[in-house]
Amino acid sequence: MGYFTSHSLSILPGPHPAREILEAFIDAFKTTDTGLDMHLDDNPTGAGILMSNLRPAKWYDEKAQMQKFSTHFPAATFLVRGEGEDRGDVWEHRYRNGLLEERFQEEKWGEWHVA
Repeated sequence: MGYFTSHSLSILPGPHPAREILEAFIDAFKTTDTGLDMHLDDNPTGAGILMSNLRPAKWYDEKAQMQKFSTHFPAATFLVRGEGEDRGDVWEHRYRNGLLEERFQEEKWGEWHVA
């Protein structure tokens, strides 16, 4: 069966245009079995571009895949936010150049460390 999670992705792009990174993301993941329904949304806050799935998905390899993908854009920061099907299951994963930091609900981001 599995567990469904609604994901969103935002990017602080560094020197690369955020749209270029997201297009590379979609190209890299469109043939994988992530279950993500991918589309681009311009972020009105100017913090980057958001990509969200429209329906919950089972993205089991998110950590490994995002750690690998983030090495292609080492100056960019990727934030994957998930809301699971269980009430209160809200988390965020932040990636930069292969590093992963996790937080749950109201935790604040700390210094970078490997999870």
